[in-house]
Amino acid sequence: MAYFPWQDFLSSGIDAMDAAHREQLDLLNRLADPAARGDQAVFRETLDLLAQHLDSHIAAEEQTMADSGYLFAERHRRRHQEQRKTLEMWRERAASGWWPWQGGSFHIQAMNSFVRHIVEEDHPFAAFLQTGRIGRSRLAA
Repeated sequence: MAYFPWQDFLSSGIDAMDAAHREQLDLLNRLADPAARGDQAVFRETLDLLAQHLDSHIAAEEQTMADSGYLFAERHRRRHQEQRKTLEMWRERAASGWWPWQGGSFHIQAMNSFVRHIVEEDHPFAAFLQTGRIGRSRLAA
């Protein structure tokens, strides 16, 4: 079950970027699945898969930023570092017995971060790749 289904406003117009984001969304949704919510080992395994996916996605995206001469690459890299740091914190806490479902807001916070990154960072980058110009996100227009 997709707790947060893919929605058109998440699309960047760049097929590879959108495919990676769909995979990331699938993994985030798996964290809310009853199997992950009921079994810490499944939860930790899903966090590990998410970390592997994120590392691969970030490496490809940052290489594309470097190759394209994207002017806001450093800011975007800092946002990636924040994502990695948050995910690593989740993994460390999960390894020590943290159980996020006791509080209930974990999945909402994870999805908020995911959507915010796409809208604030990836959409402007995708627009740059498509037009060669720096401008506002198509959502901000």
